[in-house]
Amino acid sequence: MSVQDVHTLEETINMVRSNEPQVTQIHLASRKVTDDDCKSLSEAMKSNSSVLVMDLQSNKITTEGADYICDFLKVNKHLTELNLTNNFLGDKGGQLLDEVLDTNNTLTALYLDLNTISGRLEERIQTKIKLNSQPLDFKHAYPLLQSNDSSFQVLDLSNYDSVPFSCSMLADAIVNNTSLLEVNLANVGIGDKGTETFARMLIRGGPIKRVNLANNNIGVQGMKDLAEALTENNVVQWLNVEMNKGGDEGCRYFIEAMKKNDSVSYLNLSQNRASLKLMNELKAAVEINNNPLSLKKAMFAAQSNKSDAVINFSTHGMMKHSAKMLSSALKDNTTTVHLNLANNMIGDTGVRELAAVLHVNRTLKTLDLPNNQISTFGSKALSDAMLINNTVTDINLANNRIGNDAGRAWLAALKEVHSLIALNLELNDVDGALMDEIEDAVQLNLQPLALKTVMPRIQQNDEKLWELDFSTFDGRYHTDKSVKQLARALKTNTHITKLDLSNNNVGDQGAAALASVLKVNRALTSINLTGNAVGDKGALTLAEALKANGSLATLVLDHNSVTDKGADALLEVMGTNHALKTVTFECNRATGVKSQQIRAACNVNATPITLKELIPKIQSRDRTTARLNLSHHNYDDTAIEILCEELIDNTVCRRLNLSFNMITPRGAQALARLISKNNTLEKINLAGNKLKDEGATIIAHALMANTCLHILDLQNNEITDTGIEALVEALALGNNDTLIELFVEGNIMLPSLYNKLQDVLAQNNQPTLLKQVVSKIQDNDPSIRRLNFSEPGEDDKLYDDVSCRILAVALLNNTFVTKLNLSNNKIGPEGAAFLADLLEENQTLRVLNLNQNKIGDEGGEALIKALTDRNDTLTELWTEGNGLSNLVTQRLGFCLQMNNVPSRLKSVIAPIEKNDTSIPRSLDFNGTSLNVPFDDNAGRLLWQALALNEHVTEIDLSNNELSDICAAQLATMLRHNNTLLRLDLSCNQFGGGSEADCRKRLQPVAKAIMSNSTIQEINFEGNCIPFDILEDINAALNVNAQPLTDRGNKARARIGDDVDDSEFHTTDYFSQLEHDIQFDAMRDESVLKGTKYNYVA
Repeated sequence: MSVQDVHTLEETINMVRSNEPQVTQIHLASRKVTDDDCKSLSEAMKSNSSVLVMDLQSNKITTEGADYICDFLKVNKHLTELNLTNNFLGDKGGQLLDEVLDTNNTLTALYLDLNTISGRLEERIQTKIKLNSQPLDFKHAYPLLQSNDSSFQVLDLSNYDSVPFSCSMLADAIVNNTSLLEVNLANVGIGDKGTETFARMLIRGGPIKRVNLANNNIGVQGMKDLAEALTENNVVQWLNVEMNKGGDEGCRYFIEAMKKNDSVSYLNLSQNRASLKLMNELKAAVEINNNPLSLKKAMFAAQSNKSDAVINFSTHGMMKHSAKMLSSALKDNTTTVHLNLANNMIGDTGVRELAAVLHVNRTLKTLDLPNNQISTFGSKALSDAMLINNTVTDINLANNRIGNDAGRAWLAALKEVHSLIALNLELNDVDGALMDEIEDAVQLNLQPLALKTVMPRIQQNDEKLWELDFSTFDGRYHTDKSVKQLARALKTNTHITKLDLSNNNVGDQGAAALASVLKVNRALTSINLTGNAVGDKGALTLAEALKANGSLATLVLDHNSVTDKGADALLEVMGTNHALKTVTFECNRATGVKSQQIRAACNVNATPITLKELIPKIQSRDRTTARLNLSHHNYDDTAIEILCEELIDNTVCRRLNLSFNMITPRGAQALARLISKNNTLEKINLAGNKLKDEGATIIAHALMANTCLHILDLQNNEITDTGIEALVEALALGNNDTLIELFVEGNIMLPSLYNKLQDVLAQNNQPTLLKQVVSKIQDNDPSIRRLNFSEPGEDDKLYDDVSCRILAVALLNNTFVTKLNLSNNKIGPEGAAFLADLLEENQTLRVLNLNQNKIGDEGGEALIKALTDRNDTLTELWTEGNGLSNLVTQRLGFCLQMNNVPSRLKSVIAPIEKNDTSIPRSLDFNGTSLNVPFDDNAGRLLWQALALNEHVTEIDLSNNELSDICAAQLATMLRHNNTLLRLDLSCNQFGGGSEADCRKRLQPVAKAIMSNSTIQEINFEGNCIPFDILEDINAALNVNAQPLTDRGNKARARIGDDVDDSEFHTTDYFSQLEHDIQFDAMRDESVLKGTKYNYVA
């Protein structure tokens, strides 16, 4: 109701004084109202709460009346409109009104025309009137912004959506401001029009670095205006525009803007109805701004082929998206030869992008990627790319997370790739032995191609390869490095007899490498080093090696740099090594006398020492007979019979070399008597004779009674399967447990027989305790239930891969041993593989301790395969100190977890993870029908598997032993699963702990349901959950029955103000799904130390 002219002034004032609620407007225009009347009206208005509009235009109000009006405006908080047009207020009256508006926040319309008030004063008054229609915080901030108060840096007007906000006033306030750094206008509803004004303000410039415009009903046009502003503004660093209506089109505007903007490092457009693809593109575009401006410039330079020869972005904080964009720029680049991305975080995704570059780029030569969080997967992508690329020569992958699988991939690639001459894999999880092989392969690329070509045949012991001729191949000389690699391969080769390295550049180090070969190789008979750079050091190492070698017959050292010192060493060894028949020494730095002496020594060695000269020394126990080297002496059976008869009771001779003579089965009879009766001989070399099967059988019977012989060499003796079988049977059934090496290479036998022989020998070389207990294990002795091999026995022998093979065979059908401790030994990947084979068949073993061994990732993978495919009984596996990568450790932990859950869950966990539609959509895990109820560990695994499942809709988990401990994983599953409709958790143990713990653990479940749009029923009957928590869960479930547009506000109102619901507003949370799952799996201490959940494909 409004009071019109029908009422007198006095009646009107009385109605105001009585605060009649129906009187909301007072119209007193042209009623000759005086200053005294204003006084009466002011007193009445002080207590009035109904009048909203007052019209006092065209009266006789002066400065005094204005003062009375100001009195009631100080206390009245209801009047919103006041008309004082055409009065006599003047500047003094205007000044009074200006002052009262500092405290009055409700008057939003004040008309002062025709009052002789100066223009500047009236403008200031109208500004304050406008501010009264703005958020109160903005009104208080306005003068501070105008005055450029340096202490006022943050303007937060968020959540004032009930009051229309004017961006134009903000723009006016900060025209000259240099202090404001952050503006928060979230949830104020500025729309596209307000966004346009705000964008113009950003274009104008200023100090603002952080802007929050979330949930402001901004559409495509507003997004376009903001994006265009960013192309000109390079001050804003943080911009939040989430929960608006930009869509794909708005997102595209920002992607284009990021190409010109260098300052924005955070830009959130989540929940803007944009596609995931465009959101990822935007994320990548923004990430570039997180790197130095130089990176952005380098990308554009690379695209236009104007980049430098070296691009160096070491330690620049680069992520995978930056690497992706840089890679895209380099694909067609022809100017950059060296890319340095050391000490960044590009990860596997980034390195895969670089690998794609190598498929097409033929300019890059050097790639530096150390310390970049690259794992096996990224490394493999790079090694695969090198099979196509033939220009990259240097790759640095040091200090990453690369394991043995990736190392083997590099080794395989290097066999095909000839261009890569430097590969750094240091400080990764690659075994030392594998690193050595990789280094050898890299070094081969530095050597003549002929060596690389023939190296596999040498390593594979090709029986058709007898001679190596490397005399000045390919125009590239062999050096010490190439000879070192060749030497490593020759140590195990038993077929190559001649090696020609003449006219190369082999020095003393190369000679030392060949010397190491001569200490173990018994096949080489000739080495030619003519025309190299061997000096005295090389000659000395060769001479020392020849003291123990009885097979080399020819050594050619012409045209080198050996002096008298080296010649004397060779002369000394020729005095004892009678197998060395030919040594040529022409054109060195030694005197001519030395050459003559060497020729004379050769003549002597060509003449075999006679038994007549040797027997007196044997009979007198001459110490020089401790090692008898009678190789290549053309001794026949008669000579052997005489020699053996003299040696039967001899206690001096420990090593007897009779290789390459003319011994037949007849001579074997004499040797057998010697072996069975002599208690001193430790090594006998009979290689290169003609013992055949008959002689081998004779010697085999003698070995059954021998207890001192350690090494027996029967190589190249025309022995077949029959002779080998006799040797195997004798060693297996006899009393001999001292023979640990029996060389039979160069004979003709089945591989299976050879392996049998090695098995028998291996047992002789095993710790005494193992030999004592293995038969009892095989006999399934019920008294043996725990095996502890963690410490060396009295013989100080450690358990190795062979020990594992013996144990695996013995335990295969054993049904009593439940615990096996093999910690603190030297078991490698091969031993782990034997134990894995055991686990596939044995269903009794429960605990296996392999701590402090050397199984590595290769051994870990073998165990994973066994536990995944066949074994479901092993519940404890200890693998600390084995050089396992985090990934393998995690997967082993997962396998053990699976062995500790109900069998019905284990059978379906993998199909659930893989979204296998063949399993039922409704799963029944009711505890009354299970042999083992679900506990929290089983619950965690099930929740993790269901997180991304799109098939299962119902699950019955009633009557189990699930508790609050697995609630965190349940919440994670509910946040991410969009298929599950019903979940029965009745009659479990939820709420069993303290009420505080229960609230802490179950509140996230209610929160998680808010982000889940499908779950309709969760049954918690028969648990001990506090009533208010159940109410929250039920309220959250009820939301899923409401229209989609109503859910957010209803749910948040029910959960309460104390719950942080920020995660409901950002897609970043959901992009971290795998991280969430892994974290949840690690949360409980009962999970194997170091384990986190992994999908096992």
